[in-house]
Amino acid sequence: KALTNAVQNRQEHFPILIDSIGGSIYHLVSIVDMIQQAPLKVCTIIQGCALSAAAILGTMGTKGYRYAGPNATIMYHNIRGSAEGVVPLMKTKADYFNDLNDKLCSIMERNSCVAKGFYREMIRNVEGGDLYVTADRAVQLGLIDHVGIPSFTVRTTTEVILS
Repeated sequence: KALTNAVQNRQEHFPILIDSIGGSIYHLVSIVDMIQQAPLKVCTIIQGCALSAAAILGTMGTKGYRYAGPNATIMYHNIRGSAEGVVPLMKTKADYFNDLNDKLCSIMERNSCVAKGFYREMIRNVEGGDLYVTADRAVQLGLIDHVGIPSFTVRTTTEVILS
């Protein structure tokens, strides 16, 4: 709804402030779809931490408008899930999780300056499965564009319509 309001109010930029330990991959892909359709510049700003799904969200800003604070913690990992039941069902779920993981890695690769398969390989090879990067390293990888928090001004107008 906030993005729709920003478009209707002819905002030039839509800031997304991120300080999150992550969350649902399904909610993330819904947000990704909305951002990709946004007719305005999306500015992602990581303050504090962007872990898991939130880290991927941080890459979704318009190129040139992705920021992270100098002390931000950013962490990526394979998706986490579980499967129980009969073996064919568990295999089906495992295949689905692998496909979903590939999709998320592809999103990060599209938003950065690395080759296809780079993040899948990095995450696979990191001990413990969690890949932590500093804000400076995230810039080197093309995941964000700037280290620092931008300043911005918010102007609002109010329109009252009586019926």
